[in-house]
Amino acid sequence: MASTLLILAAAVLASAQAAKKDPKGSTIHFAALLPGNVNRFPFAFQKVLPALELAVANVTAVGGPLHGREIQVHHSNSECSTAIAMNHMFNFYIKKQAHVFFGPCCDYAGAPVARQLHYWKLPMLTPGAIALDFAEKKENFFDLVTRVGSSVNSLLELLLAVS
Repeated sequence: MASTLLILAAAVLASAQAAKKDPKGSTIHFAALLPGNVNRFPFAFQKVLPALELAVANVTAVGGPLHGREIQVHHSNSECSTAIAMNHMFNFYIKKQAHVFFGPCCDYAGAPVARQLHYWKLPMLTPGAIALDFAEKKENFFDLVTRVGSSVNSLLELLLAVS
């Protein structure tokens, strides 16, 4: 259920981007920049893609909120590398395969991607982006980043609340 709601939220954001270019219901493109090492990263694409595909199927099914819309999920292995994530981000953008980005999940890879997406006016959803800068610089560069996981801020608030 949570993954379906996340996909629905992303699809709404992406639909708005797609509708600007083609109001007749063009394909919605999700670009997933996720690490590929299952043993090292909890958000490896091998774990996340099945959930994304299931959620897409749910929201586009008969009776679903986006019935009749086509959603394509494109993915690449970011390797949690700044350079690799940026390269894949540019490739998705140039190929017009991104209305919304999932990831990167690692802060070092996520920060430059989010900064560039700010200029392209494309949203980014990530379970990462836990560093304090993502909250402190939200209005300047990270205005289109939606963090769906915990952050340094929320962990600090929890510790202060229980102490």
